[in-house]
Amino acid sequence: MALLLTWVGVIAPFVEATTEQIDRLETTVRRYERLQGEVLRDAAEPSGRSEVCDEELCLPTL
Repeated sequence: MALLLTWVGVIAPFVEATTEQIDRLETTVRRYERLQGEVLRDAAEPSGRSEVCDEELCLPTL
């Protein structure tokens, strides 16, 4: 039983870190998709902007 608890104690931080990385990746993908939508709207109705940005993530307009 002690071995099992030790094993869980070793593995748990890796699982938690991986979950946090997946959460960050999902957030980045949502931001990218939203910016991509803005780029497509700008292509349909040009605003004169050269890029659309969300904090440090920027995409060039078409």
